[in-house]
Amino acid sequence: MVYLPLFWREHASGLVAPVCPTDLQHSNSINAMNLNALREHPYSPGRSLAALISIMLAVTVISFILWKNDSLIAEEDGALELAQYALLLLACFMHGERACHLKMPSLGFLIHAGLALLTYSFAYREFDFDLFGTLEMPVERISKLAGIALWGMFLIILMPRIKHIFSRRSSILALPVIALALWGGLFYIASWPFDKEIFSALSHDYSRFIEEVLEINACIILFATSLADSSLQDPENKV
Repeated sequence: MVYLPLFWREHASGLVAPVCPTDLQHSNSINAMNLNALREHPYSPGRSLAALISIMLAVTVISFILWKNDSLIAEEDGALELAQYALLLLACFMHGERACHLKMPSLGFLIHAGLALLTYSFAYREFDFDLFGTLEMPVERISKLAGIALWGMFLIILMPRIKHIFSRRSSILALPVIALALWGGLFYIASWPFDKEIFSALSHDYSRFIEEVLEINACIILFATSLADSSLQDPENKV
């Protein structure tokens, strides 16, 4: 059997041997099965509204307790913002993984590819590239250009399907994945007045905390969309 030269495995003896590509395919299939099991679990936040709300309430209460002890967790690059980055990037990855297993340009592919790009864009907006120090400018530019290129490719694929999608808008808006995405968007919108500190009766610390809690709940909902049902009676759509 001929093996690809880049796939190697280290043995305990210190010797190296080639890894068969079928081993990697088997590993990928196991990972896909694990994700499917997570999505299909009855208490998955993408399937159970009660589970999702319970997680959001728990995160809100824990965040409040931590914030009362240390208000810095709600500041820029604090614990709440770092948790948001993690949730958005995880949601981006999982939506991308689901899109990769769907026929292009099926409705399911467009939904998950679009949400992968949306969560990537939110993560880009929230991330503080100052953390990269001298690499701040090149990393930010590469991230921005990658996002623009991917959005451009997505729109090229989407445009020929707009009429078909619009004709089924009622069914599409009723999909759990879309309903959750819209709900997450509302949480982001609700955080805006606190970001701008419009309510003068609230102190800076309280405004920051409420903003960050609304945003982390938005991120939890957007992560839940990666586990939600996106299937529709569409001959080209198999999720």
